[in-house]
Parts: sequence; structure tokens; C-alpha cells
Amino acid sequence: MRRWLLAVGLLSTTSSPQAQEITLSELLQQVVKAQPAVALAELNEAQQRLKEQDRQAMLDGQWSVRLQGSDEKKPSTSPFGPNITNVGLLSADVSKPLADGSRLNATLSYSRTRLRYPAATSPLFQATMNPVYESKIDVTYTYPLLQGHGNPAYRLQQEVNRQGIEAARYGVQLRKEALIQQAIGVFFQLRANELSLHIADDAVHRAEQLLRYQRKRERFGLLEKADRLQTEALLAARRASQVQAEAALHSSQTALSRLLLKQGEDALHARLTANDPLLQPLRQSDDDLLKQAEARRPVFRQLAAQLAAAQAAEPILEDQLKPQLNIFGQLGSRALSGLNSKTFNDSFDLRDRYVGIGIEWRDDIGNHASKAALARNALQRDQIMLQRWQTLEQLRTDLATARTDLYNARQNSKAAQARVAAERRKYQAELARYSEGRADTATIIQFSGELRSAELQAALQALNIALATVRLRFLAGMLLPE
Repeated sequence: MRRWLLAVGLLSTTSSPQAQEITLSELLQQVVKAQPAVALAELNEAQQRLKEQDRQAMLDGQWSVRLQGSDEKKPSTSPFGPNITNVGLLSADVSKPLADGSRLNATLSYSRTRLRYPAATSPLFQATMNPVYESKIDVTYTYPLLQGHGNPAYRLQQEVNRQGIEAARYGVQLRKEALIQQAIGVFFQLRANELSLHIADDAVHRAEQLLRYQRKRERFGLLEKADRLQTEALLAARRASQVQAEAALHSSQTALSRLLLKQGEDALHARLTANDPLLQPLRQSDDDLLKQAEARRPVFRQLAAQLAAAQAAEPILEDQLKPQLNIFGQLGSRALSGLNSKTFNDSFDLRDRYVGIGIEWRDDIGNHASKAALARNALQRDQIMLQRWQTLEQLRTDLATARTDLYNARQNSKAAQARVAAERRKYQAELARYSEGRADTATIIQFSGELRSAELQAALQALNIALATVRLRFLAGMLLPE
């Protein structure tokens, strides 16, 4: 492995002195911190956490206070009845849901009523207590026997929310994983363009050397002008390829800079080293990598959280199908007096009281909404399980493809290295014959191009080995930060 990494690494000396080197490990660490997409995904997680406050709000109590005064004047149907009624009313209500699904209500009503009579009405026919103070205090307790019994909507929603937060958290990891995958592609494209530029520079250098040699021979009459023109045309073609390689390199450098949200004032150079842990060969089998991916890849962990949330929500939805059967009891005190203080004191005395007990039944005809919600939840569970199966099979395919690519790249790299050695020997031998006047320029040009092509293929095959190795690590979930 160090042989092909060295082959790739030796070609890194052509980068500009001003270029800033970056390894693949450094790039993957920086890209998940630079991109705003990760922060956006984290906002989704924060929103999921707020749902727990919504669950706690299910037990929030409510209270209200009302103060009212009225003055009513109307004709009386009796010659002895009042024609003006003044009422002052203070009422309060407190309601508190309990964790077991029951509800506690308390109400207070305190009023002052004053009657006014026409001037002609004798005091003998007027009310003996005027004004009248009246107080009512009632406490009602309602307990569900069917729907809402045990309060599953409150009790089980906690697990639903917890799994929702887990799914959102792995959604953040999925966003990071997508950025890592994008960064890998941009990094290796940059490295391939650097290799192409290196080969183009070397080809230009060889063409320039050949042209200088031909010009010397032409001055001594040992070379025809047509041979020199052929080499000049070759040099022009090589320089055109060099310009194209430089343009491709600048494009990939810009793409990498923007991926890191940099302005691109400093060109980035992709650096591959033999001791990079991401490029070390993997000893695990595909089955081991598959198991590791199931345990570490966020897509599987997110699907598991979504499935757990759907399963936890099922009893809540099933509870909605039940009819409501509630039993309730009420206890209250009553006080009535012409004195404010006596009425207030009697409010806490149960000699005058109200006691009641009852039962109520309520049900929806058809229950279509609840049935539809339960059916949707079942379909969601089936969808998650099928999606997991699909993702697992796609992962098997990707692992097999990456493993095959790695094997093919290694075989091609061996063949490409052997070809480079053969092409170099052929070119050097032909160059020696050419210096002795026993070879023509066209053959030298052809052999130079064949050597250039062989070197480029060997470098790219070495790069393919590194790419396939990194891809295997990515598919196994080894590149995500914990």
C-alpha cells in the first residue's frame, strides 16, 4: 500500500508554493463545522425538544376570576315586589388535570344582592334580609373509566417525544454525512486534477527538452526543419493540455474553498500521506462492515427511532377509539345570610351543602378520524421497516461495489505500474537511438505521448485505490464524528 501512496505522494510536489495543504482528515473535520446546513438541522432537533414542553402543558391547570356588578330596574308584577335589583358578584374557577387522567375542578361564587322597592311599598312587605349575601363553593372530581384511563396521551407521549428527539439528532448526523460524502468527492477530484496538471507539466518539460535538442542538431544540418516543426506542434498541444489542466484544477480548488466557505484567496492543495489513518487498508469482511454500518450509520439509527416513536404512539391512538365513560362526584358548601361576615364564615361549614355523584357516557359515531389516525400510524411503521430493508440492501450493493472497485483498482494499478516501467524503457531506448540518428522524430513524439498516458493512468489508478478505501470506511460509518 505504501508503494501506491508513495506514487501518488511524489506527484504532490507540483503544487504552488502559495497553496495551503489540507489532508482528507482535516477537510472532513472542517466541513461539518463550516456549513450552515448542520446548524439548520440542529434547529430541527431543538424544535423537537420543545414538544416535551407541550406534553407537560397537558397537566397545566387553569384559573379564572370574574367580578361583576349590575343594576336592574323593571316594573314589578306585584304591588309589593321590588322594582330595582343591585347585584355584586365575585366568581372564581380552578381546573387541574391530573397525571392519571382525572380532573379536579373547584368553583367559588360570592354575591351581594340588594332589593329596592317603590316608595309606596310598606316595610311590612319588604324582604327581611336586604342586602343578602350568598356563597357557593363546589369541588368536582371526574375520573375516566375507558378513554383517558391512566392518561396514555400524557404518559406515553414522553417516549414518543424522546424518540422524536433521537430521530432529529440523527438527522443532524445525516446532514454531516452528506457533507462528508460531498467533501470526499471534491477532495479526490482536486487530487486527480493535480495529477493531471503534473503529468501535463512533465509532458511540456519533455517536449521542450526535445525541441532544444532538435534546434541544436538543426544548426549543424543534422535535422530537417520539418522534424523541428513537428516537435513545435507537439509542444503547442502539450501546452494547450497544460492550460486545460490548470483550468480544471482552479475549478476544483474553488469548489473546495466554497465547501469550506472560504473566499478562495489561498489555493488549497490536497495532500495524501502514507500514514493517513483514513487510507489504511480494511481487514474486515463485508459482513463485518455491514454490521458496523447498521450500528453506526445515522440512517439506521434514525429509522430505529422513528419506528420506536410510531410504536409508542399506537396505544395513544388506540385509546382514542374507546368511548368516554366518566364517573364524577361533587361536594359543595352553601351559605346565605344578611351579614357579610356570617356568610363568609358559613362558606366553610358543611351544614348547608350540596353532594352529588353521577356517570356520563360519550362516544363518536363512526370514529372515522381516530381509525384513520391509527391506520396511518400502522402504514408509517410498515413504511419505516420497508425503508430500512431498502437501505440495508442498497448498503450491501454499495459495499460490494466499493470492494470490487478496490480490487479492480489494485489490479489495474499493478498493470499500470508495469506499463509505465515498460514505456519508460521503450522511450529511453528510442531516445538513445534518436541521438545517434537512427530514429525519426514522429516515433519519439509517439513514444513520449504513450509514456505520458501510462504515467497518468498509473497515478489515477493509485488514486482510485485511495478513493475506494475511503469509500469503504464511509459506508461502514467510520468517518462520522461521534
